[in-house]
Amino acid sequence: MINDMNKNILIKNELYDKLKSLAEPFKDTPSSVIERIMDFYEKHHKSKVNEEKYHLHHDSDLYKPSTANKQNVYLAPASNENIKSTIRKAVSLNDVKRYFSEVEFLKISKALNGRTEFNCWAMTKAKKSIYNSMQKGDDVFLTIKNTGRFNYWGRILYKFYNKNMGDYIWGVVPGDPWEYIYLLENIKAININKEALVKSFGFKSNYAVYGLVKIKPNRMEKALNIYGSIESMVEKMNKKY
Repeated sequence: MINDMNKNILIKNELYDKLKSLAEPFKDTPSSVIERIMDFYEKHHKSKVNEEKYHLHHDSDLYKPSTANKQNVYLAPASNENIKSTIRKAVSLNDVKRYFSEVEFLKISKALNGRTEFNCWAMTKAKKSIYNSMQKGDDVFLTIKNTGRFNYWGRILYKFYNKNMGDYIWGVVPGDPWEYIYLLENIKAININKEALVKSFGFKSNYAVYGLVKIKPNRMEKALNIYGSIESMVEKMNKKY
């Protein structure tokens, strides 16, 4: 037992011996040793928390939207199996919480703005350079294999790296894991002729979307000169086909 000043506390003999080893003879009391330990903990713990808060609020990938004249468009191939997993069906945030650190979970929760589920898509490390160019608000068109159509259209909300979550969610893997993940919002089922859409960006009508494709600025300009906006392009082409 330690009887120091105003309070009595019971501690194990082993812990008391540790306190004695940290004490300065003829100077320290049990209280002063504990106080010094607490000061050290608070100093380093607060430093870590502040650092995490800094990264939480200064993550350049989080909420930086594309500007109107720099909006990106991506074309992505898809298997029907993986579409079922995260596009037709939403992912519960609670189901994948175990794959995030505390700080990462706070980030994704903030991006979802109170929602408890989300839709997402991903790519392998082979497309990391395209992943790095993605920003909030960019458009993504998904084409399911052998349909001859672009079947879904959505906008990027948030992106993050998480191999373990990718392994958990997507059952169909091309070899490398789906580890570079991006959340999509405002997803709409569409029925746009694949040949017509790729032609609108200046590709040949038989252009095959074998992997994730980022539309280059000159091709974007071509489509925007015809339709005025991506929204208008979707509206007109979706009606036509």
